[in-house]
This record gives sequence, structure tokens and C-alpha cells, in this order.
Amino acid sequence: MMPIFFIIGTVDGNLTVFGGGWTLQAAAYAFWEQLFCVAVCVGLTVWFREKLNFQNRLTKALSESSYGAYILQAPILVFLAIALASWQMPLLLKFILLSPVAVALCFLTAFVVRKIPKADNLL
Repeated sequence: MMPIFFIIGTVDGNLTVFGGGWTLQAAAYAFWEQLFCVAVCVGLTVWFREKLNFQNRLTKALSESSYGAYILQAPILVFLAIALASWQMPLLLKFILLSPVAVALCFLTAFVVRKIPKADNLL
């Protein structure tokens, strides 16, 4: 989606004035970018509230384990990083393959730790 000032912002076709500096085009682009970001954030929040406002057993368990997953993510991610440092593959591919595994492991660990007596009060 291209803002209208991109189309009519420069007569000579020089788009470098939008990249920064003390130009009106750069200020307008910065304002539009922030306005668009806030609008998308608010719009997504409203959309999720209206369309996905439900809870089942899985989402309830994930919700209850979310703080524990947040607390336990650092040691789990460090362990995975050290354990898989010898894998020879592009970093983006490694990230794509291991991200779901790491998230699931964080939530599973938090769920198991919450089952320990008195640990539910900590996490």
C-alpha cells in the first residue's frame, strides 16, 4: 500500500527525500508510518477481540502456562542454541524449523513445572 504522498510527493522522481533528513517528505512519511502502525495494532486488537474471543481446554492451559513460559524461555533457548550450534544450515532455515519447537518446549516445560506442588504459586 503506497501512501498518496509517495505518488505526488516528488515531481522529479527523486524518492531519496523520503529516506530521512529535514525534508517535508521525510516528515510526512514518518508520520504516515507511525499512524499506519498504530492503526494496524488497534485494528488487529479489535479484530481478535471480536472474532477470536473464546477459550477451550488447550487455550486455557496455554493461558495458565504463559507466564511460566515467559520466565523459562531464556534457559530453554540457551540450551537449544548450544545443543544445536553444530548444525550446519542457514540461520533463517534453522530459525524457521526450530521456532515452533522452542515455543512448544517452553509451554510444555511451564505446564509440567506448574504440576509440581507449590510451584503453581511461583509460576
